[in-house]
Order: sequence, then C-alpha cells, then structure tokens
Amino acid sequence: MVIPAPLLQGDEVASREPAAPSFFLDGAWRFIPSFAVHNFAVDTMNKKILLIAQILMTFMMALLMSGIMSLIALGPTKQWLSVWPIQFIIAWPIAFILTQFTSKIAFTLAPKLAAKV
Repeated sequence: MVIPAPLLQGDEVASREPAAPSFFLDGAWRFIPSFAVHNFAVDTMNKKILLIAQILMTFMMALLMSGIMSLIALGPTKQWLSVWPIQFIIAWPIAFILTQFTSKIAFTLAPKLAAKV
C-alpha cells in the first residue's frame, strides 16, 4: 500500500524531525507490516535487553503456569500453597533454558505465519 506524501520544500523539510523511524521511500509512505517492524526491532535489539526481557518473561510464565497447573491438580488448598513455590523454582530455570532455543525458532516462524493470515 502506497500513500502519497506531501511535497515539502526548503525549511519545511529541515524543520520536520521524525519522532519515530520513517518509512518514507521513493517519495511515498510505504506500508510495512507490524510483524516486520517487530522482527527488525528484535534483530537489532541490545543483547542485554533481550536477556533481561527473557528473564522477566520466563519468570512470569513459570510463576503463573506452575501456579495454575498445580491449582488445577490440587485445588485451592494449603497443600497447593506449599507445592506451588517448589514447582516454580523447578520450572523457572527449565523455561529459561528452553526459551534460549525456542525464541529463535518462534521469531523466525512468526513473520512467515503472519504473512499467510
């Protein structure tokens, strides 16, 4: 999809600073699918930020999934409250290690699948 851009001359061009990355190419705005922008952001993201994000995501998912699954198995009991922290401590490092491999696969497949939908 191409959206014509207004022609700017002289000082008008210099005075307009982009607030975000511009997708202005060949005299027109180009539509770039959101998955392409997201994938670009992940590819160029700082490794430190990716590691911190992965730690936070796996922490939250391991906490929630271990709590929910043990609640389903045991019901809302005192036993559930005593088992949940142990299950979380076991689940978190496993989730973190597995995402080291699965995140690369997911970020490769996501744009391909999104293009088909």
